[in-house]
Amino acid sequence: MASGGSAAPAGPNVFKNILVGVITTVLGAAVIYFLGFHEKGNSEKDKKKEASITAWNSLLQYEKLFQQTANKLVCLGETEQASKEVTDEMDQVIRDMENIKKEEAVDNRMQTLVDRRMESYKKRKDYITGFYSEIMALIAQNLPDAEAMTQSAAIQKKLGEKVAALEEKDGAYIKEIKATLEKEYKIKLEIPEFNSEINKENLVGKWNWNRSADLVMNINGGFTISSETETAKGTWSLSDETLNFNFENGDKASYTVKGLDKMVLRLVDNADGSFAFGCRN
Repeated sequence: MASGGSAAPAGPNVFKNILVGVITTVLGAAVIYFLGFHEKGNSEKDKKKEASITAWNSLLQYEKLFQQTANKLVCLGETEQASKEVTDEMDQVIRDMENIKKEEAVDNRMQTLVDRRMESYKKRKDYITGFYSEIMALIAQNLPDAEAMTQSAAIQKKLGEKVAALEEKDGAYIKEIKATLEKEYKIKLEIPEFNSEINKENLVGKWNWNRSADLVMNINGGFTISSETETAKGTWSLSDETLNFNFENGDKASYTVKGLDKMVLRLVDNADGSFAFGCRN
């Protein structure tokens, strides 16, 4: 029987060719793997990125907790019990921040940032402890009201300047690390606003003013402030971050709003640089 060109027998060469193809593919993959051109390398970087984002968000949560603890300091008053309660809470927040560094794969620059913030908070706690000691010593002197107020304002101002210097120094460092991590991992590290917007609507309400008087600020621009011995009324206005009070008797007072959140209003008296605050009722 005539036949055309017969096909080559399906012998060992066929399997040999297949095996060569398979082995080449596997070896090629192995070379790519060990040279680092593989998905695992990317996933390791992704893991580091995700861990660093988580660490950043955790740090911000502790920042907020610390601020809430500082708010408690403002509103509790200068007593030994208040001092212990506030500084104990600050110690706890500082200890809890250590947990951020235990997370696997966190970028070492983020760990350095956590270390720095922990040290800053320890210093701030020491500043606050010293502030309480000075205030308690001042109270024990039973000075005339005017002199006591002057010395108290000086002590408050000193504390504010120390904390401001600390935060200014840390702020530059945080900005640098944040920019580096964002560039490295092509991410955006968000910074939520802990404070409320300084506007008329957020200032309206009832405040305990300097723990010595009750201040009511109405949306129509009227205010009433009353203590155990006197009551005064007038109008108030807000221009940028300047809060102005115009009393019915002609007196005026002006403050710069330094911070506002759901619990505390922080101000500086534009007349003498002393601090003032309101705790929301």
